Amino acid sequence: MPQPFERSLRNNYQIFQRHAFRKHTDPNASRNVINIALFDIYSVLMTRYSEEFVTEHADEFHQRFYDLLAMPGFQAAITKTLRYPPRCGILTPACLSSGRLRHGLGRSSQGADSRLSHCHAPTCW
Repeated sequence: MPQPFERSLRNNYQIFQRHAFRKHTDPNASRNVINIALFDIYSVLMTRYSEEFVTEHADEFHQRFYDLLAMPGFQAAITKTLRYPPRCGILTPACLSSGRLRHGLGRSSQGADSRLSHCHAPTCW
């Protein structure tokens, strides 16, 4: 394994212990399944920090994770599964905001669906 990825795994364990890459709101609760979205996010994010820095700030990292989980948009983005690709083939973070896939919703009576304003792919509207 490349060194940054190994460091990331150690950093995640340092912060979350047995709950690394899992949705949780209580460190004493039983473990949930590994969440692939959290694995993607945190395995990349934690390559940025030294192990010493993470050790010093583990509680702050953990609290910020809880703050993120309290946000409905973040919760939805890491929970919803996409059963089909968006029509344009481009999935952006904005597509998942508010927990709904926003690509390919079609037109409203006023033209392009206002919820698609972030997307510039013509096939989405």
